[in-house]
Amino acid sequence: MAKRYTRKPINQQPDEFISFWQKAYNAAIPYARPIALTLAGALGVVIAVWIADHFMTDARENATEQFDRSVRVAEADLITDASPAKSEDKIPRFKTEKERAEATLAEVDKVAGGSSAVAHRALLLKAGTLFDLGRFADAEASYKKFLDQVGSDDPLRFLAREGVGLCAEAQNKLDDALAAFKELDPKAGDFYRDRALFAQARVLMKKGDKKGAEGVYLDILKRVPKTPLKDEIETRLGALGAAIPPPAPEVPPSLPKAGGG
Repeated sequence: MAKRYTRKPINQQPDEFISFWQKAYNAAIPYARPIALTLAGALGVVIAVWIADHFMTDARENATEQFDRSVRVAEADLITDASPAKSEDKIPRFKTEKERAEATLAEVDKVAGGSSAVAHRALLLKAGTLFDLGRFADAEASYKKFLDQVGSDDPLRFLAREGVGLCAEAQNKLDDALAAFKELDPKAGDFYRDRALFAQARVLMKKGDKKGAEGVYLDILKRVPKTPLKDEIETRLGALGAAIPPPAPEVPPSLPKAGGG
């Protein structure tokens, strides 16, 4: 009877799912500390990047606002009897162009020292302001700094190159000015070509090379016949006693043949 109620132990099979995760846990225990440190480090990098991006965004916004203020100061109307200063204006008003330029320089210096696109534009404004103040060497240095900092595809490089030439010309460094204006001449297309050539002709005149200047003026009319500088060029050619070439005849559009043939 006793044997009747005596049960043999059941041969239980282990739960494969529990066994797998238990093994994984046991295998991971020796590496728990390195894994935790790695995760903490990754989390720290994410937080650092977020904080940096947050402050960089703020910095960009502040730089943009400061540059906007600099431009508004540069464009502020002068105080006149017809346009008196207004106390409620956030942008100050000035009696002379020199006062306005000096105030613009003080404002733009707050943002022109960075490496962002806004700082680059501020550097260009600074260079133009220095030129207006007659500080040609400083203006030239700022134009060159702009060219060194921006990429070759920056759409405002041509303004900086022209600025370098104008600064050299203002300092009577005519050979340097001529070289700068030749570099301004585009390798392809006509964009800015007439201005680049016109500046070269102007410098050649200052150097006493009237024949060379005449050739450049004629080249402009040939290469850029619709230039807005045409009247000025023809006036200068007349002063040089040069013959002004007749305008090229316009070719009428071809008409379709009768009958569509």
